[in-house]
Amino acid sequence: MIKNSFKILVIFSVSILIIACEKDNNVPEVFEYSEKIIGKWKQIKSFDLVDASVNPTAWDMFDVENGFTLELSKDSTFVYTNYGPCVTGVYSFNANLLKIDFHFDCDIEFWGENINTLTEFFDEDKTQNTRLLLVHADASYTEKQAYSILERID
Repeated sequence: MIKNSFKILVIFSVSILIIACEKDNNVPEVFEYSEKIIGKWKQIKSFDLVDASVNPTAWDMFDVENGFTLELSKDSTFVYTNYGPCVTGVYSFNANLLKIDFHFDCDIEFWGENINTLTEFFDEDKTQNTRLLLVHADASYTEKQAYSILERID
């Protein structure tokens, strides 16, 4: 009788552990960056440099109504509407540095120079899994829109 009770207790305990360890489907999924960036994004906020002579540097954040879009596909192609009529190409992503290199299909104008490769950096908005902070390439060149907050739209 004690042996049967012990077996029932063990089976009951294991069942409780299995049920308790099941994944909660109501918890938002946290993606790794290489997977998280795949999709279509729209600029919703921008940061302008106010005063670089103070520490910390002063920035002004504002909402953007008709921001650029960035679409990143799993096959490493992109559509990026921030830099004029040339919007397509392929990208490479470095998850360790949170760096993305855009290789445009044609030249884009960036600060008076024609280039076809551009590097930008990401940072995560940890308060919302659907947002990314994009540090635009060579932000030291610009006082306008050096940083953007992008929101997933797909």
